[in-house]
Amino acid sequence: MEDSDEKGPTPPVPGVGYRNPPVEHRFKPGQSGNPKGRPKKRSALASKASKKKTLEILREEAQRYVWVTEGGKRSQIEYARVLFRQMGAAAAKDAQMARLLMKLIMEAEATSKDPPQLDLSQLSDGELEELIRIQNKMQL
Repeated sequence: MEDSDEKGPTPPVPGVGYRNPPVEHRFKPGQSGNPKGRPKKRSALASKASKKKTLEILREEAQRYVWVTEGGKRSQIEYARVLFRQMGAAAAKDAQMARLLMKLIMEAEATSKDPPQLDLSQLSDGELEELIRIQNKMQL
């Protein structure tokens, strides 16, 4: 006794096999194979927020005080000052670093509200000679 309402095994559909799925499993017209699609890129707003947060952290770290020893004397100075002193020492040996440091100084002076005050009379003879040596290195 077979009941006509009961579904039995479906007869094999011709053309079903490799790269040819059964009709009920094929994509419907207008439907893609990836309905959720590719994830959207991060918005520019998110990257601006990330950049803002990074700059905030950088600013905080630059203002942090660290211990340094100069001439046998320990003192606390801002980390940004330490970095610029290290850049100055590197600039004395490397013309490319000297150009970078001069560019940073010029940008800082351009954005400063106060006019640049460069008083060479306060420099010692050795410091003046070093400044001239660096300037000559930069021109090479």
